[in-house]
Amino acid sequence: MLSLIHQVENMKLRLGTHFMPHHTQLLTLMMFIRSESLDNSKPNIIAQVGTGEGKSLIIAMLAAFHVLRGHSRVNVLVDNLSLLERDFATFEGLFTALGITSASAASQQQVDANVQVCYHTAHSLEVQYLKALVGDGAPVIPEDAVLIVDEVDGLIVDEDVNRSYVYEDKRASLLITDALEQQTQARKAPGARGNASNILTIMGEEHRQLANDIMAAQTEMDQQVNGRDYTVDHAAKRVKMLDKYARPREQAYELWLELLNNKTFGTPVRYLAPQFLLSRPHVLKKHSKIMGLSGSLGNDAEQDFVKEVYNCDLLLVPPFLDCCRGKSKQRATCHGVHMEEDQTAHYQRIAAEAVRARDSGVPVLVIMKSDQAVQELAQAHLQPMLGEACLENNELSTVTSELFSESRSRFKDKVDSATKVAGTGKYRITVTSPIGARGQDYRVQDDAVEINGGLMLVIGYVPDSEREYIQFLGRTARQDRRGQFLAVLLKGDYSTKALEGSTTTGSSGDDQTGVVYSILQEGSKRVREKLKAQKNIMEKGMLMNEISEELFPQREASGFQSEKWVSLIRTYRNLTDDVIQAEADQIAKTLQRANPDATGGKSDSSGGTRVESDGKKARRGIGNSKK
Repeated sequence: MLSLIHQVENMKLRLGTHFMPHHTQLLTLMMFIRSESLDNSKPNIIAQVGTGEGKSLIIAMLAAFHVLRGHSRVNVLVDNLSLLERDFATFEGLFTALGITSASAASQQQVDANVQVCYHTAHSLEVQYLKALVGDGAPVIPEDAVLIVDEVDGLIVDEDVNRSYVYEDKRASLLITDALEQQTQARKAPGARGNASNILTIMGEEHRQLANDIMAAQTEMDQQVNGRDYTVDHAAKRVKMLDKYARPREQAYELWLELLNNKTFGTPVRYLAPQFLLSRPHVLKKHSKIMGLSGSLGNDAEQDFVKEVYNCDLLLVPPFLDCCRGKSKQRATCHGVHMEEDQTAHYQRIAAEAVRARDSGVPVLVIMKSDQAVQELAQAHLQPMLGEACLENNELSTVTSELFSESRSRFKDKVDSATKVAGTGKYRITVTSPIGARGQDYRVQDDAVEINGGLMLVIGYVPDSEREYIQFLGRTARQDRRGQFLAVLLKGDYSTKALEGSTTTGSSGDDQTGVVYSILQEGSKRVREKLKAQKNIMEKGMLMNEISEELFPQREASGFQSEKWVSLIRTYRNLTDDVIQAEADQIAKTLQRANPDATGGKSDSSGGTRVESDGKKARRGIGNSKK
């Protein structure tokens, strides 16, 4: 522990890091460590650590500690690619100094088995987990693996918690290619009748779903236009799909495209279908321990979800300055909430407030709902107000998801320069979509800005999620700096119920009667309803994930009923657990009969999938955690 702290303290001189571990960070680290020695029925902990309080440093120290303590792998989940790359680049030197091997899965197709700390997005963790199942990669979650989550967004999936992954069904590919050849021959036969070339007639009733997929793809193929939707590359003997700029998409897959290639060049069809049902909670709970730090633990519904599903306790960490004598954490000053009736008035008010704040001597960050809204505000409203040269002299800047995809370095440069003075001697106005409103450090160094109230945040919409709104507010009043914000909202974005009885102005960010509070409360109700509706689907997904782990590696074995398995993945939501289990057992028994000498310990004595004595599949339910 002392060695770890010593190395972190040395980072300031060697790596130029912004701050050293203060006592709140160290106490948080020790509380996590202490929890492991307690006989606790809830072994996992999620801590709320405010934005700008140094979560990423606590996470890095926590990861290093568990490796030094003997864990073979620590997976750090940062479900935001820009923040993942920033954090890994910042702390890679710390891990190296401690003799710890580390990697970013987001930048590598394959992570070496010897890597001890690996930074993941949720998607990269899922992909590495699937590769390991088929022997195409090192185990990403060994028995003693620890998971550290940066923001509970990685644990709370507001939409669907289950995801199906597609792979080629080689049996179906051969069957379709053969059926298409038979269809072509039937159409050429003298006196051929229409029914003779019907794909369902050729494939048979037992392949009805497959035949339906082919007929739908044939209809779609007939609607495509050469030069608009696809191009024929005769040299390569390939039909290629075109993007919206008429550029060939080399890796694109669509079933209609496979059929068109087959028709044009006789290329065998590749049939991709869902072969694995993945449940994110199931995968995350494979870790021996889950820890997390989050700027917000969310509303009551989200907290209940995390506690129940991941079997954890919640910890509230006070701001560092609130723990210091004679000091306290600066709270951003709210300059009101304004509601506009139409889109044009909405944009005009945002632009006017942004320019007014900039002219008062502070940098301005405007948060809009989408990349499109960013461009519309900047081009149609801010540019005319600031003058045509505002882009050249950097008085106006835009930060978007598209920019992040095109150039990570330009994205970082725009975030880093957002609080700096432009070439004209005035501060900048930066307009961003949500990608620039979460986790990014808009660092204010100029004391003049502090005197004038701090970075001005102009919020163009209030999201459903209180967690996301807190992230927005966290872009200003960071560390010991002052901050200020106001909201300019579009009335049509919110329900009448959310706006009933609320006022449109407030004197502080904690205004409990204002419109923002009402919108967040209404959003909280929707989140609770979503999570409640998802609970049953999530339990089915966890069952399907465990069944997938058993059947998926055997999908190419003789006797595997691939079409039946694909159908189960497509329809499981509408089935009971007992029916899901019965269908899976039937597939496993057929597979067992076709491969009586196969071993692997995946079946019970009756040839079905592994079951408990009560006939139900052995699986971890909600709230259980791997030991």
